[in-house]
Amino acid sequence: MTILDRIFLDEDDQAFVLAQWKVIAQPFSVTEKANGRKLCNTLRKLAVSAGGAVKTQIIDLEAELAETERKIEKTEREMNSLLNPHCPDNPVI
Repeated sequence: MTILDRIFLDEDDQAFVLAQWKVIAQPFSVTEKANGRKLCNTLRKLAVSAGGAVKTQIIDLEAELAETERKIEKTEREMNSLLNPHCPDNPVI
């Protein structure tokens, strides 16, 4: 199933757009009012071009956000393993 198509970017803009998409999609919750169509429409309304400094800052901030999310997930797994060490969903880290 195609969700979004006809998106053509040069290599310089790909990382910039991807960073924006990740920041938009990560907290997005699907509800009756906020459905897949709304997410797709939101993803289409991005800044596709910006100055080099702006692009770099957004990409760097998204990388920082991703690292923070990885740390949170690791800490959650560690906590779950401590609280419920025999649960198969909580592998030992």
